Amino acid sequence: MKKILFILLSIFCLSSCSLKKVVSVKEYYPPVREVVVIGQGQQLPDNIERIGSISVGGGVFTSTKNCTYEACIDELKLEAKKAGAQIIHIIQIRQPQPGHDSCYYMTAELYIYK
Repeated sequence: MKKILFILLSIFCLSSCSLKKVVSVKEYYPPVREVVVIGQGQQLPDNIERIGSISVGGGVFTSTKNCTYEACIDELKLEAKKAGAQIIHIIQIRQPQPGHDSCYYMTAELYIYK
């Protein structure tokens, strides 16, 4: 019984200690190796098509080291590459709130060149 409880607790911790993400892609393309990140307020290139969006951020038990700015960007890139996106356009960044949480939250749109 203790072994089963330990396994269940381990699975819960592993799944809840990482970044939470929501990926919405209307059509997947072949995976890519490189992705360009375009920040908030920066101009998007011409001749692109939006293929989806991604939101990432911390969960209830997410470790502070797992939800830094860099960790969120890395997760956005990983998911974008899997979707075949060539451009990530960050549309929202919510910084950690002192006394509330210690995680960044980001929302981005995914694009491909036409």
